[in-house]
Amino acid sequence: MSELLEQEQSRQRFRLASLLRSTEEVLHCAQMGDWESVEKMEKQRQAELVACFSGDNAEASPLIAEALATLLFMNNQIADLVKQAKAELVQEQQRMESQKSAATQYQDLI
Repeated sequence: MSELLEQEQSRQRFRLASLLRSTEEVLHCAQMGDWESVEKMEKQRQAELVACFSGDNAEASPLIAEALATLLFMNNQIADLVKQAKAELVQEQQRMESQKSAATQYQDLI
């Protein structure tokens, strides 16, 4: 019975490590502005999250607490980068609309 528990704990550590690597990759892509990859990788990461913390797999341990803290930190960084990119897109769209309006007004004067 103890061997089964050890095997499950080993699998849980592997899932946590894989989830952390996936989160680091998503964060890296977000930092690079590669939003297409972020979207694609996030879907896979969500599945890893479910597998890692569903059912009886989610035992309370310092390892899991540390992994959750790291995941939360990286998730916050990703969310901040998404907010920043969204704000930049909105600002760029407003700038383009302003330029279009100025060009239309100029065309009307000619």
